[in-house]
Amino acid sequence: MSDHYWTRASNAAADRLCPGRHLAQRGLEEPPGEFALFGRAVHAALAKGYPSGLDLKQHDIYESCTKIEAKVLADYFGEDAAKVKVVREKEYMLWFDGGKYEHRGHPDAVFRVGRKALIPDYKALNSEVPESATNLQLRHYACMVWANEPLLTEIAVVPIQPLVTHSPTICVYTGDAIAISTAEMYESVVRSHDPASPRIPGEVQCQWCLAKTKCAEYQRWAGSKVPVPLSLLEVPVALWTPEMRVAFCDGYSVAAKWLENCWAEMERLAKADPNAVPGYGMKEGSKPQPITDPQKVFERFEAQGGKLEQFMRAVGLAKGKLAEALSVVTGLRGKKLDDAFDSLVEGCVDLQKQNKASLVKLKPKE
Repeated sequence: MSDHYWTRASNAAADRLCPGRHLAQRGLEEPPGEFALFGRAVHAALAKGYPSGLDLKQHDIYESCTKIEAKVLADYFGEDAAKVKVVREKEYMLWFDGGKYEHRGHPDAVFRVGRKALIPDYKALNSEVPESATNLQLRHYACMVWANEPLLTEIAVVPIQPLVTHSPTICVYTGDAIAISTAEMYESVVRSHDPASPRIPGEVQCQWCLAKTKCAEYQRWAGSKVPVPLSLLEVPVALWTPEMRVAFCDGYSVAAKWLENCWAEMERLAKADPNAVPGYGMKEGSKPQPITDPQKVFERFEAQGGKLEQFMRAVGLAKGKLAEALSVVTGLRGKKLDDAFDSLVEGCVDLQKQNKASLVKLKPKE
């Protein structure tokens, strides 16, 4: 990584909550993850405007994003929506203090008609992000586009997250609001580059931080969330009071994540050095062996005297894969595909088994 380490709008909320986070991650590489790859595929399809190469779930999210996008464009630009021009996946930059600090942003798209612009931010996963008015990432995008695109009189921003809502709220910024937001952004960028800035742990800022396993502040904070205070250790679980149960449940998710992160670090160390964790070593995982040519397998089975009925009783169908195949055959998507799939498997699904119920935190009643 170069000596010039810039801040990014995508980290705006986390960096504001933990000013020391930015420099703590310097030189650390982000590991690839299944969810990240899933989201990148959807974003790449939205950027090129064509959903080639997406699986069925990704395709549905792609279609939902385009429908919500069309709705917000019509809501914001009105009759002028037909005249809109769009720039997708362009990186914007701002420099502060004579180039000492650099701040970058990479909006998914910037739509513009005349002196108005709209910036959406697509979220392909089921992770709710703040609404437009409190979304710091989108606010930073607005400031950066304003500084780089002359003659604008207002900029609107909107998160598009179809797994959360299909009716997102649009937030509009004009000159005065942009000036205030830019000043706040500058202060945050300066703090992020200050080696003396404190590290302040918390769920939002620590969730995707690459420095967690090296951060003493995170270690203390996560450790404090482990739901085993003395009062709980001294009392059998069956005798816990309602308050003790709530304390345990409130701390469980953070504690579980901390244990998961620690275990992942032990695995990383053991892979790099077999002696890093005395008494422990990495065991090779089993290698899946899916049958890729069931037709040929059936022909061989039949040659041994097997019958079709016997073979079919030994075959399992993944509903997701079957739905994808049905989509290819029929060309159906969304609700129509769901209805066709339900008709296809009606009376052929084992309804006796159900996944175990899980304990979740309830939303407060309004």
